Amino acid sequence: MNRILHDANNAQRILKLTADTMLLVDRHGVCVDIEPHCDLWFLQEDILLGKNIFELLPEYTRERVMPIFQIVLEEQRSISKNFKLVLKDETFYFKCLMFPYDGMVLCQYRDITQRSNVKRQLEQANLTLRAIQKVAQIGQWTYNTKQN
Repeated sequence: MNRILHDANNAQRILKLTADTMLLVDRHGVCVDIEPHCDLWFLQEDILLGKNIFELLPEYTRERVMPIFQIVLEEQRSISKNFKLVLKDETFYFKCLMFPYDGMVLCQYRDITQRSNVKRQLEQANLTLRAIQKVAQIGQWTYNTKQN
């Protein structure tokens, strides 16, 4: 059987096809390497490489990312968490998978903005529907499968 995925010669090609943006961040928050896999303006090498990412993050996001980053470093365990990022009047949502890596943290950035926006719209539509049902005195029906 041909084990193409296990062949080191294919690793770079597979990474480019499948990976999210990857950041390697030292224990002080400095981005020591980046492999961008998106065209978002704030995830480019010239903006992040050699810079302290915590100094670049807005306070709201920094206060949520830093404690998770520290846990990954101290406990040497991987953590996956969703975050909100507001930049230049735009709101982005991202999943950050953080992995301990040789005394640093490997951060995998996955943009989930579209998915999060759809979820928020559905939640708002549900709230609106419930308000309409309440005003119209329409109850929510449930079917009891144990008795019927």
